[in-house]
Amino acid sequence: MQTRAKVVLAGVLMAGSVMAWKARTPHAVHAADSESQALVVDRIWIDHMPETQRDKVQVFVAFAQDRIGVFSQSSQWEGAHELFRFRQDGDALRVVFPQSDKKESIATAAKHCERDDGMTYCLDLGGSSHGVKHYYSQEGWDLRGVHSEAEVRTRIQSVVGSLSP
Repeated sequence: MQTRAKVVLAGVLMAGSVMAWKARTPHAVHAADSESQALVVDRIWIDHMPETQRDKVQVFVAFAQDRIGVFSQSSQWEGAHELFRFRQDGDALRVVFPQSDKKESIATAAKHCERDDGMTYCLDLGGSSHGVKHYYSQEGWDLRGVHSEAEVRTRIQSVVGSLSP
């Protein structure tokens, strides 16, 4: 991946993930009932790798312990995000967007997949008016064990640094 694209991706991931981290309220974490449910949370999901500074990337992140997440759409130069609170209910997320008090039930299906672009996980979301329907992630993009804003930033920098030139 070109250096410029890495800078774009770092900015996009940093903005949404750090905002969600700052809005957190710790809760007890319940064990996921399935591998799919476990993959949905505590992982960085994007719809595609940015190719230019103006290329807008959709990002989805949901922190299990804090039950807060973010839908974000950003380029290097512009971005928008909306935070949400959620609870996992089987293969669905019951979501409330505090700004609008809008509620949604989002069907989730995450699985291991092998794609030509190096992505190793696929996530399908259904029933949401936010973000896109299909997201992708890679090995090492998980956020489990992250306990501070600095660690979120470090993990994202690590994710971006691990991408091929």
